[in-house]
Formats: sequence, C-alpha cells, structure tokens
Amino acid sequence: MIAAVLRARSAIEPKAIRFETEAVELLVARLGAHDGAARACAESLSAQVAELPLTVNSVARERATVEPARSAEWWLGLSAGEVTNAVARLAPLMKFRARRLDPMLVLDIDDLTVIKEGVEFGRENERAATLAYRERIEAYVRALAERSPAMSRLAEGAELSEAELGEIADLLRTGSPGITPEVICRVYDVRPAQLGRLLRHVLGLERLASWPEVVTRTIDGFIASHTTLTELQIQFLRTLRTFVLQNRRVQRADLIRAPFTQVHPKGARGVFGGPQLEEVIALAEGLVA
Repeated sequence: MIAAVLRARSAIEPKAIRFETEAVELLVARLGAHDGAARACAESLSAQVAELPLTVNSVARERATVEPARSAEWWLGLSAGEVTNAVARLAPLMKFRARRLDPMLVLDIDDLTVIKEGVEFGRENERAATLAYRERIEAYVRALAERSPAMSRLAEGAELSEAELGEIADLLRTGSPGITPEVICRVYDVRPAQLGRLLRHVLGLERLASWPEVVTRTIDGFIASHTTLTELQIQFLRTLRTFVLQNRRVQRADLIRAPFTQVHPKGARGVFGGPQLEEVIALAEGLVA
C-alpha cells in the first residue's frame, strides 16, 4: 500500500508532494506502532485539507472526501487502502489550498520580520503583504539604477566587480526598505546566490528556481538515477525532501533522529549502508550548501 501511494504522487506540485509524503509517513508510523507520529501526520494532513476552498469547482466535486478528511480522527481510522484512495483524490487538489494567515518564519535581520503572507519592517514595525513588499523592493532597485552607475550597469546585463557589488550592497542595506541578500532569498523563496544574480532575479532579467523546485528536482533526480532503491529507501528520501522543505536545513545528525526514525528506528543507518549511506549524506548536505 505504501508503494501505491508513492506511485500516485505528483511529479511537480510541491504542495501535492508534501501531502503524499505525509500520507506515506502516516502509513509507516502505523506499521511501526508509533502512535504519536501517526497522530502528528494525521493532524498535518487534516490541516492541509482544511485549507481547501469548497468554492473551487474541482474541490467541490470531492466534497464527500474533503469534509471528513478535515478531521485527524478520520485519517487515523482509515485502512491502508483507504488512505491510498484518499491521497489519489485529494493530492491533486492541494494546489488550490488557501493561503495561511499564521506566521511561517521570522528573520532577525535589520528589524525585518517576514511571514508567509506579510512583512513587518522598520522601527515602527510597519506591515505590508509579501507581494506588496516585493513590489517595494523592485521599485527601490529600479530607482537605484537611475542614480547608481553600478546598479545601472547590472540592469543592463553587465558583469560587476566585487567592489561594485559591495557598493550596491551598502546602498541596499542602508536604504528603505533595508534589503539584504538573506531578505531577498526569503521573500522570493529562492536559494542563496551571489548578490548580482539575486538582483537580476528581482529585475526579471534572470529566473532563479524556487526553493521547492530545487529540492524536489534534486531528490527526484537522485531517485531516478538509482534504479535499485527499495520502497523503504524511497520513503526515506521523500521524508528527507519534506524535512528540508520545511526546515531549510539538514545536518548529518538529523538523519538519525525523528522524523527519519519513523522510517527506521536507526534512521539513515538502518536504511542505507556503506558507500550508499555516504552518498545520501552528501545529497542531504548538498541541498542546503
């Protein structure tokens, strides 16, 4: 049944991938009699379903599954086959999930706090929606191009020297709304990159892949290139993807702790051995390098 859920997974949509992965984690936790882990998975699944708007026709057509699936108890009461069927019906709908209103992350950078749906910045904690804050950054960067020769050259596609990038970094950091590479990465949901590339992304001159795209593509590529992986090993890698997407970090020690010990009591050591274990560790560390 776990294999059936894995085969049903979406290849592209990150929200669907997360939903499918946590459904597999639910089954694994139940097989291992890890009641606490199973309940945590069930509560997460029900919370995701609760964000599906029944005003969308595609969601409304699955009302009979959506409404009971908003309860964690419902998930805990399903058989393995019923979980697989529910995933097949609900995972494709995850792209319609309504936005969360609760804070998702906090940055202690120059009095800037970024949350998933909004941004608070400045000494007076002025509040702006994330989209509006992006627009402020873009407007500031474009205006800077009119008074900074270095920024003007960057906007025209020129490669800048380290000194020119340093000059731009100072202007961004001391201006309003106080921009740093870390802030750009968080607000635009991209991996850390050289400042010039980040600014070209802001200006629409270069597209940087989003964090979910990078992580999903890397894990899926690893699985595709290792054709002898077992179902347990694939499940471990899916759990690794979910962990990295949620935490934006992973260390070697994490791989022998929860949630990886829900896949196997020994974590990575119980799923992979020898050179293969080192390869998985390198994969994990490379995701956040």
